[in-house]
Amino acid sequence: MTLSEAEIRESLAKCLSRRDDSTRATTLGAGGYDIEAGRRYLASTVDEGLGVPTWPRALGGRDADAAEAQLIARVHREFAVPDLYPFRVGMKMLGPTVLEHGTAEQRQRWLPPIAAGRENLVPDVLRARRRI
Repeated sequence: MTLSEAEIRESLAKCLSRRDDSTRATTLGAGGYDIEAGRRYLASTVDEGLGVPTWPRALGGRDADAAEAQLIARVHREFAVPDLYPFRVGMKMLGPTVLEHGTAEQRQRWLPPIAAGRENLVPDVLRARRRI
């Protein structure tokens, strides 16, 4: 079922504050991320699939078509979304790769935890870099 703009706004208002003139924008990759804020946001939006709307519903998305995904992205811009940079590796690289090339078991293992903010691969990468 496609969500209306008002329904998306209502869902996001339950877990995010609205942007205003004093809202500070985040810069992806600038550091100082609040990983817990991103994790809370993803956990609170996973049931409706608003974090990764084009992913299958059974794996944390909402089976959104391109138009609905664009609408969700547009409404997101009205809210102060936490910096999701620490979760981008999973949401934008690993997730789509597993969706396209993974087995059913791999999809089930990785995608729901990524969509819910329970799987965050960036700390592992940063720890590995510190050891070099």
